[in-house]
Amino acid sequence: MACDGFHKKMKNPDNFLELDALISEIEKLSRCFVRSSNLGLYLKTEDETLFKQKVLEAMTVLDELFGDGNNYSRNIPHTVNQGCGGFAGGPTRKCLLDVVAILKAAQKHAVRGVKIKHDINSYIAMSRLQELKSFDTKEFDITRMIRILEEINEANNSQSLMSIAMLCRTLIDHVPPIFNYKTFAEVTNNYKGTKSFKASMLHLQNSLRNVSDAYLHTCIRKKEVLPTFNQVDFRADIDVLLAEIIRIIKEIN
Repeated sequence: MACDGFHKKMKNPDNFLELDALISEIEKLSRCFVRSSNLGLYLKTEDETLFKQKVLEAMTVLDELFGDGNNYSRNIPHTVNQGCGGFAGGPTRKCLLDVVAILKAAQKHAVRGVKIKHDINSYIAMSRLQELKSFDTKEFDITRMIRILEEINEANNSQSLMSIAMLCRTLIDHVPPIFNYKTFAEVTNNYKGTKSFKASMLHLQNSLRNVSDAYLHTCIRKKEVLPTFNQVDFRADIDVLLAEIIRIIKEIN
């Protein structure tokens, strides 16, 4: 399962990585079944013991990830008992694969939760970044734009508030050619977008530009006041801008 990047944002990243490893180990056991003329497919004693061990370890990890009595942990003993009449009889191959399926479902749930949480905590929604990265654009090279967005998120993570304002200003100065204009003021005044899109762009053109100018061009003074996050919070308007950029790229590709 592709989980790189997600485990870094989890509350218990070690548990997630351990679950990933346990799924791989249990799944490998599906290739260890031996065929018998009397018993059909079965696991050798050492492999059956390993299966028991890994399943119990996985259930412990699930309890730590989702809490005691979660649906995934509750379903595993039922699946095992139904598949082989209890651990003593040894698991069938189907039983083993059913357990793997439950664990993979739990893993997807964990990843989905991290994605949602990370989107909420990010300045630029990760879903927007991922969609932009998936494009093979013919008319525009959006590599620099993507990097600007990534640096906005990095500034947000480190609470570099003045950097957020400056980078957002860089973004709106960078993207006008996508709308067939040279400046963002031209986009704001002339682009045939919806009424709500125009309102968001006006907010970026006026408020964001003024806020960023204050940190880009004001000389040192005897007394200063640093910005709060509220002052540089243009997330909603930036997201509206990115949504329209994505729509345009889809249209021209």
